[in-house]
Amino acid sequence: MTPRAEQRAWVLGTTGPALVFLAVIAYLPIAYAVMLSFFKKTAFNPAMKWVGLDNYRYILEEPELWQAFARSIVFTLGSVGLQLALGLVAASFGAARAPRWLVAAITLLGIAINAWGMTWFQANYLH
Repeated sequence: MTPRAEQRAWVLGTTGPALVFLAVIAYLPIAYAVMLSFFKKTAFNPAMKWVGLDNYRYILEEPELWQAFARSIVFTLGSVGLQLALGLVAASFGAARAPRWLVAAITLLGIAINAWGMTWFQANYLH
């Protein structure tokens, strides 16, 4: 066996099982879910009826979907923006030789924003 073939066999032997595992655990359920999305099927009625793109049309016409999408965008942009600002403040304090406790507090505040934001969103928008 040539060194090149030996290297290929080693790569295939070490990555092959991981790729098979990934396909079985992740990709097959995703493919099954996509396939099921074209059918009408419930847990209590196992019969499958082809509906094509009607399920997607139904979901895209729901106003709640677009409201949830808008809230997610607002939350994500607000959270990332605040964390970025706090990170820049912490970095500038770190460069200015501020006390370590102050830099740590600002860093932890950036992490706490997500918990606070989720609590606020649930209290105001998820009734």
